[in-house]
Amino acid sequence: MNHIERYFKTKSNHKFSNILELDPWSFDQLKFGWRYISELKDQEIAIMSYLNKYSYNNTWKSNTPKSTFNPIILPSLLWFHLGQVQLFMSKDALTALNIAYKLELNIQFKKYILATVAFVEKDHNKFELAIKNLTENKRVINTLKNNFDKDYKDIY
Repeated sequence: MNHIERYFKTKSNHKFSNILELDPWSFDQLKFGWRYISELKDQEIAIMSYLNKYSYNNTWKSNTPKSTFNPIILPSLLWFHLGQVQLFMSKDALTALNIAYKLELNIQFKKYILATVAFVEKDHNKFELAIKNLTENKRVINTLKNNFDKDYKDIY
């Protein structure tokens, strides 16, 4: 057991006891959106730990926990969520977001990631190019577009 796993095992709250043993979907998602773990620093550590333990490039290792309900979720989504958590913490998230972009296979989500990167970089041209023909996540994209002068954490 590494120091990060020990950190979660020793948390007094029971929800941390087996967080790293969940399948990818259960680790990342709840019924109405992504799983939130008490504090952003805990969320960041949990995602990094999960990716480190179970993923290589954009595939899951053979020791990744399985579930009977396991829609396809790739490590790229966890990299994107790691970037979002870092943005909420006012940290540099470009590394995580660029890894998510590089690994993502779905062209629509790839455009969404690129639009997020462009928003963080405050690059209007890159943003407009990214959202061209984007059909998913329109509500979030419109919020980013209408608040381009603000920080991500203040508008998401």
